Amino acid sequence: FDNRVIVVMAIFVIAQMFYNNYSSLVCGVGRIKASTILAAISSVVNIPLSIFLAKGLGLGTTGIILGRLAVMVMCICVLPFVARNWIREKEEEWQTENPQTDNK
Repeated sequence: FDNRVIVVMAIFVIAQMFYNNYSSLVCGVGRIKASTILAAISSVVNIPLSIFLAKGLGLGTTGIILGRLAVMVMCICVLPFVARNWIREKEEEWQTENPQTDNK
């Protein structure tokens, strides 16, 4: 393999680790709608982008990996916000159910 395939694949695997953590959290807490929307957008963008990079720019396998990586980076940017919103909602629910009392 060409060295750039190895480098791009290494970056892809690192990005995949971040993506898997957030994706598992978001699906695990029941935010399936957000996950489904992201998956649909990713699918629509990934295929044409990968074809363009692989054939249009002549990058071959590297272009396919870069196409998937670009889509994954988009998801990595969105999923933490979805997770953070869920955490904030649960924190507000917990504070409402368990009001703090002053013991002075």
